[in-house]
Amino acid sequence: MSQNNRNSHPIFLIGAIAGIIGAIAGVIGTCIAVLTYLDIKPDELIPSAVIPTPPVDWEKATLAKTLTGHSNTVRSVAISPDGKTLASGSLTTIKLWSLETFGEIATLAGHSNWVLSVAFNSDGDGNTLASGSYDKTIKIWSLETYREIATLTGHSYSVNSVAFNSDGKTLASGSSDSTIKIWSLETRQEIATLTGHSAGVNSVAFSSDGKTLASGSWDNTIKIWQAGASK
Repeated sequence: MSQNNRNSHPIFLIGAIAGIIGAIAGVIGTCIAVLTYLDIKPDELIPSAVIPTPPVDWEKATLAKTLTGHSNTVRSVAISPDGKTLASGSLTTIKLWSLETFGEIATLAGHSNWVLSVAFNSDGDGNTLASGSYDKTIKIWSLETYREIATLTGHSYSVNSVAFNSDGKTLASGSSDSTIKIWSLETRQEIATLTGHSAGVNSVAFSSDGKTLASGSWDNTIKIWQAGASK
């Protein structure tokens, strides 16, 4: 092999490598141009299900703030769907707190006895709050005006738990009278009374699809209720 042929090999290899790099750069450039034209961000090409979420380490939890203002025992708390507001129920009042500033927003007064349960409307806007009380009533509050907009009556004893359906139009209440009542927030009327517990109902909760209701009672049981088919 001649000296000239041997010397040409490195030059040939360098040229080949440069050509490959250029081709790759061209492909990348073309892909970026297409994504830009289609207004698609690269991370949108990855299904959300496979994008890991940052882990939450509750073993390293720290106390962020202690809120004071109630004059008696706080019986119930709830956080709004957007995570910005906290509601707390105490003797006869409900307080609303900002979870951004930790300041008190408003005090809702109207119950004549202990507020045992508070729940935000679960339809996503969080502009309505329900409260159940030892005074046997359920009150619905506007969080835009901070005023009572309805009082639901029908239980014969304390209302221990309230929960909104995911549609935001239906409310369940559990009472020490051993019953669960389902209410329409559009008509503000009772839809149904569910009986089956042999003692007071302490807790009620809807499934995310709104078709199942669970209730816990002093009778040591949990009952699962299924909604009937719509007409």
